[in-house]
Amino acid sequence: MNEEKKTVGETKGAGGGASTKAIVALVLGILGLACCPPTAIVAWIVGKQELSAIAKGESSAQGRGLALAGFILGIVGTVIIAGVIIIYALIFLGILAAGIFGEGFGQLPEKVQEFARGGSRFIFSLI
Repeated sequence: MNEEKKTVGETKGAGGGASTKAIVALVLGILGLACCPPTAIVAWIVGKQELSAIAKGESSAQGRGLALAGFILGIVGTVIIAGVIIIYALIFLGILAAGIFGEGFGQLPEKVQEFARGGSRFIFSLI
């Protein structure tokens, strides 16, 4: 009998299964959303590389779904990271502009002062 040996990550023709890069893209995308945001950027890059390799026929087409999922999760995670950074920057700039560091709450509008003191009426007054 002829038995062919396969090494880890090697694919065999059309029935070889998903490539290692496709699996890595998916895992990094999940990690990027769940607990380690910087891996989302890597998932985006690896997913795109694997999708390109699949389109050129250099990698097994069976990994397309995994690579696409990793690519999309990478984009979503990266957008979330960027959004959080922008929100924190705006909050910080707002605090600096309001002069909270040196002058307390005196120059802030009344509703913002109430929110800063933890008043729930502020939230319901916006609704």
